[in-house]
Amino acid sequence: MADRYMNAGSFAHFEHEGSILFNGQPHSRANRDLVSFVEQEDEYHLPALTVRETLRYAAILRLPRTMSRRSKLARAEQVIKMLGLEDCADNLVGGPVLKGISGGEKRRLSLAVEMLNDPAILIVDEVTSGLDSATANNVMQGLKSIAQSGRTVILTLHQPRSDIYHLLDNVGVLAKGGKLVFAGPRERVEPTFNAQGFTIPEYFNPADFLLDVVSIDHRPEEEKVTKKRVNRIVEYWARYEKKEQAIASPSEKRPSVELAQPVQKESRLTPMWIAAPIVLERTFKNMWRQQPGAQSAV
Repeated sequence: MADRYMNAGSFAHFEHEGSILFNGQPHSRANRDLVSFVEQEDEYHLPALTVRETLRYAAILRLPRTMSRRSKLARAEQVIKMLGLEDCADNLVGGPVLKGISGGEKRRLSLAVEMLNDPAILIVDEVTSGLDSATANNVMQGLKSIAQSGRTVILTLHQPRSDIYHLLDNVGVLAKGGKLVFAGPRERVEPTFNAQGFTIPEYFNPADFLLDVVSIDHRPEEEKVTKKRVNRIVEYWARYEKKEQAIASPSEKRPSVELAQPVQKESRLTPMWIAAPIVLERTFKNMWRQQPGAQSAV
């Protein structure tokens, strides 16, 4: 979805089907810069740089060369405030040997790096994985603020707590094998499953309930029953979608949504004479600061 290269290995390949549309228009290189992708892992940050240094270097390398250095550094400061990183801005990022910021702060740093280009669409992979419930909620509140600023945030979640679930505007629920069992506004989840005889208990986390309903229990005495239940839910949603498509007029078009433009519509490729000194500077700084830590670890 984020137009990232997918390497399946030497003797395998990915099969694609369907289409990706941006505001109703086919995906192309022209709208590629509108999308940013945040990986699940945060270990790619250099451990001996501070949060502020990490964002400043990223801003210089990622933002268009037509922007002045001062403007790029100002954008880094703006993103620090946007993601609530002011308290840890001058702390080291840290890693396996070097103590640094917390897991939640590191996740917000990853979001901040991708927000430097002011993307219209932010895709985030398993944003709450590995975080405690309070930290996960804090990160989700940051993403909610990004969405409320006019961006589209698409994310995957595994068993979110109930207040995180209620932060979502739209929900897509997948059964095993990537089979869709629901996609639409969060408010429509309960009526849709009620119609199939699955009532979400009061004072119960809806996300937990949905996962229980669409999961297969592989214990011998339960597997056949749960497989039948999941298949019934998948078939119900397929019929529902087919019915909705039949009702919709062929000439009916979805309303156009104006996408936020990146900071400047220009190639993200940074010229070598700008990138090389910056990359060498941050690499040397990272290595130099880790010397005492490396020696003590030995």
